[in-house]
Amino acid sequence: MLHAGGASCFRAASSDWCTHAGSTFFNATDCGDDGPGSTDLACVDWFGGRWVMLSSQGCVSRGGFGDLRYGVQTPANVSWCPAVFTAPRGAASCFRAASSDWCTHAGSTFFNATDCGDDGPGSTDLACVDWFGGRWVMLSSQGCVSRGGFGDLRYGVQTPANVSWCPAVFNTWAGAASCFRAASSDWCTHAGSTFFNATDCGDDGPGSTDLACVDWFGGRWVMLSSQGCVSRGGFGDLRYGVQTPANVSWCPAVFTTPRGEETQ
Repeated sequence: MLHAGGASCFRAASSDWCTHAGSTFFNATDCGDDGPGSTDLACVDWFGGRWVMLSSQGCVSRGGFGDLRYGVQTPANVSWCPAVFTAPRGAASCFRAASSDWCTHAGSTFFNATDCGDDGPGSTDLACVDWFGGRWVMLSSQGCVSRGGFGDLRYGVQTPANVSWCPAVFNTWAGAASCFRAASSDWCTHAGSTFFNATDCGDDGPGSTDLACVDWFGGRWVMLSSQGCVSRGGFGDLRYGVQTPANVSWCPAVFTTPRGEETQ
């Protein structure tokens, strides 16, 4: 229950007003809507929600969420309580719970306690990238809600997080694990094939290597560390069906160099 005690607004102990996750409650606030001696209540949250209870309006709650997950609502007008709504506010830092599987999938790299630059100093964010072009972020200014998606169509049409949401990570990350051919694999072991191990195809920064394969019939295959070491390419011989050899630009160090007909 909320009521006007004299001219000032109060939040009853039993009230759930401005107690939802990500909210900040401002008690005994002077929103400037009436004379001195009476105080108002205000509320903001990480998602752009704004609410106010003005003593001059009988302490009735006005405002709404700024997040469409809660339906189409209209946050309180900034002019209703400029002392609160126009002041820069910090946000709690983001954390990954021990039980969370966020950014734990194969090929992912997790960036903890990262400053994505979306709010003031003192709060940190989380970011995630993977070998397939996926990008995700949890911004403290947005309530640590996961935003982003896979960049690989095998997981459906998704939109990776915008690079501008965390440039400190997304503009600089280029690392990936090197590719290896397992002893039990038959990749690039067919007749007429030549296997290129620990090759630098130039698709990412130094320190990681790729695999390439060519054969006598015009076939070309590649496993790029930046793409999660997934095999791409195909035979150039119609005896094996209509296939598309790997693009020469995917590994020019191998595919543009004249090669003899070496067999394994």
